[in-house]
Amino acid sequence: MGPLRTIFQLPILLVTVVCVIVSTYILYNPVVTPSNQWRSMNEPYPKDTTDNLFWFVQVSDIHISKFWELERGPEFKDFCTTTLGIIKPGVVLVTGDLTDAKSKNKVDSEQYEEEWKTYSKIIEETKVTEKYVWLDIRGNHDAFDVSKINDPKSNPYLKYSGDKGKLSSNVYKIIKPYGTYSFIPVDATMIPGPRRPYNFAGYLTEERMKKLEKFKLETAGSNSTIWYSHYPTSSITSASPGIANLVGQRGGVYLSGHLHKLQGLADTLYAVNGKGFLELELGDWRSNRMYRILAIDHDMISFTDLRYNQWPAIVLTNPKNSKFMMPNTEPMGRISKSSHIRFLIFDPWQIEKVEVKIDGKLLADTAYQVQGSSLWVCRWDTGLYKTGTHGISITVADSQGNKKTLNQQFSLDSTWELYFDHVAAFVLLTDFSTLFFYGFCAVSLCYIISILIMRFHHCDSTSILMVTKCNVLMRDDHFYYGAMLFAVNLICGPWFVGELLRGNIGICFSFGLLINGDILSECMLYLQGVIKVVVFYFPALLFLAHFNHAVDNKGKNNLQNFSRTWKSLLLLSFYFLYISMHLYSCFGIYQAYGSMAGLVSPASLWWLLFVLHKTLSIYNHKYNHAKH
Repeated sequence: MGPLRTIFQLPILLVTVVCVIVSTYILYNPVVTPSNQWRSMNEPYPKDTTDNLFWFVQVSDIHISKFWELERGPEFKDFCTTTLGIIKPGVVLVTGDLTDAKSKNKVDSEQYEEEWKTYSKIIEETKVTEKYVWLDIRGNHDAFDVSKINDPKSNPYLKYSGDKGKLSSNVYKIIKPYGTYSFIPVDATMIPGPRRPYNFAGYLTEERMKKLEKFKLETAGSNSTIWYSHYPTSSITSASPGIANLVGQRGGVYLSGHLHKLQGLADTLYAVNGKGFLELELGDWRSNRMYRILAIDHDMISFTDLRYNQWPAIVLTNPKNSKFMMPNTEPMGRISKSSHIRFLIFDPWQIEKVEVKIDGKLLADTAYQVQGSSLWVCRWDTGLYKTGTHGISITVADSQGNKKTLNQQFSLDSTWELYFDHVAAFVLLTDFSTLFFYGFCAVSLCYIISILIMRFHHCDSTSILMVTKCNVLMRDDHFYYGAMLFAVNLICGPWFVGELLRGNIGICFSFGLLINGDILSECMLYLQGVIKVVVFYFPALLFLAHFNHAVDNKGKNNLQNFSRTWKSLLLLSFYFLYISMHLYSCFGIYQAYGSMAGLVSPASLWWLLFVLHKTLSIYNHKYNHAKH
């Protein structure tokens, strides 16, 4: 039956995948801005000078740890010294999770001063804050178990980070002779910051949204706007008008980290948001040693994601990659009027060979370096590529035998196709806060309706259908009212009471965490609620209904006989697996939030005890029935 069942399930899986792909394409397909809304394409036009060009670096999720992968710190120090020394960025953005803050058991969490001192020592010894504009903001790991945001004792970020919350708490502007470029911080960490695991999503209060509205107005005259945060917009719960809408009103590019390449499921996460901006999530330093170079050339933003110590690094700035066009905020028309292809090359060794090809053909003109800078140019005739989408490749080789080829697409008219990846679009453009909320409401409603149907659906008591078995189970008033009480508690009652912060008792609800009289919204709780219903609540009813039916069927099929068949043994194995999973879940709550949370846990431990009590009562009923 196993292989046969798998064969039957494959079409269902394929249909599900197709539905996800189709729905993602319909919901998230990026919209090309009409040409009459394009930004002006007046001079200056890209040529063979270093004018109107600067670049910066982003790195994210450092996770300095006192327990795990101790090489993260030394290699990050080398990155700050060697890599940044070669690139010489105007700004360095460190988008959160500077330290790991996880205990040795990887469940509990707290701010370890030793980790912060390691990070601070790297900053001091490499003097990065003296060499560059260093903007490092907090991530959720930097907020674990932080009770007071303005107290350096509680919040080590204020004492040990490179920026110490000064520049990264307001708009930072770079003023050049050719324009102003603004960096807007989006600090969406919880205040106060509960211990993990219920501190994953970002949260922007009404007060914080008002501050961001103010930042948006401050940057109205900027040539380009760069929003930077630890969290992608999809993982932030925010007050009206919502973070994505707010960013869309100003436009530009939104930079984040946090998702760690979905633990290897997605190598890149980029999305062109339909609200008018480009969102780029960066892979982590922790496991992947990733960083990003971004360049703004004649007000057009280009980027390349790279791995530490892999050279040469190439960033093609003109023509810009047509997959990431933002004509409403960038003067895309300047590309067709440019005289030179422009690209940056960073390498610790001498460049020995550079080749530029368009549509597979080597250009007649040779690329050359501009005034000893990192900028390389190659003359081209844009009239040869007026229509359609073309491919450009740049191959660079250095004296150490390192060789790299960068391939991109470009278009000089309006026929380009914007970047679209189904996984990235779903992950970055979905409002998960809303999705999880409605998912939890739907699953909880189905669960309660199922209990009511089990109770009031009258059927033949001799039937072996599952609905009949459940109906017989629900005839027990104590169990029925108990199950309803636990269901209601799951929706609006406390899940557990414990030390959400050390020394500070809080209450966990499905809709948020109650700490110091304030409710902190955490959308992952709704997802956890869905998991509880599907994995721990529904299966319990089915197991108990089946056991109860086996006992009530008197001598014909009592629990003793029932347990002798292979089907029964398989079912009992699944039941013990269910109990084990439930115990493991309860133990996880105890590890994360203390013994009180482990004991005062209606949604987990008390429900498990309720299920075990009913199981024992069924067995005792069978035993007493056999004695009489």
